[in-house]
Amino acid sequence: MIQYIKVTISLILSLLAICLYLKLGGVERKYCMVGMMLSTVGDVFMTDVLKLGSIGTYPGAAFFILAHIVYACCFFRAGKKYGITLKNKGFYAGILMTVSAAGLLTVLMFLKTGTVQPMYLPLLLYLVFISINLVSQFSFGYGKRGRCIFLVPAMTLFLISDFLVFLPMLSVLSESVGYNILIWIFYVPAQLLIILCNTDDRISQRRLEKTDRRSIH
Repeated sequence: MIQYIKVTISLILSLLAICLYLKLGGVERKYCMVGMMLSTVGDVFMTDVLKLGSIGTYPGAAFFILAHIVYACCFFRAGKKYGITLKNKGFYAGILMTVSAAGLLTVLMFLKTGTVQPMYLPLLLYLVFISINLVSQFSFGYGKRGRCIFLVPAMTLFLISDFLVFLPMLSVLSESVGYNILIWIFYVPAQLLIILCNTDDRISQRRLEKTDRRSIH
C-alpha cells in the first residue's frame, strides 16, 4: 500500500511541474519538468509497484541518474545565462557537503560491518551524479538569490533522503515502513522546492517593470 502512495505523490509532483511549465513557460521550468518526470519513473521502479523485486533497483537508479544530469544541465546552463560565477560560495559549500556525506557513509559502514560492502562502490558512483546536481543548484541558488536561494535547502534535503536510502544498502541500518516514510519526508519537499524555485523570472520581470516606470517619470 505504501508504495502506491509514494508513486501517487511522485505523479502529483510531475503533474505540478508540467502545469507550471505549460502555464508560465521558461527553460528552467522545462528542464525541471523533465527531471521530475524521470524521477517519477525512477520512483515507479524503486518502490517496486511493478513487482520486479531487487531487479527494479537498477533501472530505477538509471532514471534517477538521468534526472540528476538533467537538473545539473539546467542549472549550469541557467548560471551562464544569468552571468553567475560558477565557483562561488554555494559551489564550494556543495562540494564540502557531498564529500562530507561520502566520508560519513564510509565511516558508518566500517563501524557497523568492519568491511567494504558490495554496494559501496556503486553507491559512491551514484553519489558523484548527486554531487554534480547538488553543486549546480547550490551555485545557481546562491548566485541568483531571490526565491532561487531555496534550491540550497532543497538539495540538502535531497542529499539527506538519498543518504538514508544508502544506509540499508550498506547494512548500516535495517529498513522498515517508518524508515521509508522518513526518507520521503525529506524527498518530497526537496522535489517540491526544485519545481517551485528553479527560476526567479517573474520577480525579476516585476523589478524591471518598476525600473522602467521610474526612468519614464
